Amino acid sequence: MYVASSVQMLTSKPEQLTSQNITSAAKTVNNLLSASMLNKSVAESVVATISQLMHTDEDRYSEDTYKALENLTETLEDFALNMSNSSVLVQPNLAVQSIKLSKWTPKVQFYSTTGQCRNLI
Repeated sequence: MYVASSVQMLTSKPEQLTSQNITSAAKTVNNLLSASMLNKSVAESVVATISQLMHTDEDRYSEDTYKALENLTETLEDFALNMSNSSVLVQPNLAVQSIKLSKWTPKVQFYSTTGQCRNLI
C-alpha cells in the first residue's frame, strides 16, 4: 500500500512529470498490478495513478515511456479480466469494471471519452 500511495502522490501533478518520471511510475504500477495478492486499497490507488498518467503530455514521452505504457495497458487488461465480478474502480480519466457473463468469451474493451473538462464521462 505504501508504494501504491507514494506513486499516486508523486504523479498527482501530471503536467510536471518528465518522461523518466512517467516511465518509472508506469513500470511501478505495472509491477503492482502484476502482484498475485492485490487488495482493494492498492487497486484503487493504482487505478488513480493510471488515470493521472493518462493526463500527461505525450510530447514528453520517450520510446521507453511508450513501451512502459504499452506494457501497463496489457497488464491492466489482465487485471480487469481477473477482477471479482461486478467490481468497479472509477477515476477521472479511467473506469475499470468487471462483469462476468456465462457463455461469453472473456474480453476487455477500453474506451476513451472526454467531456468539456477533459475528464472521463
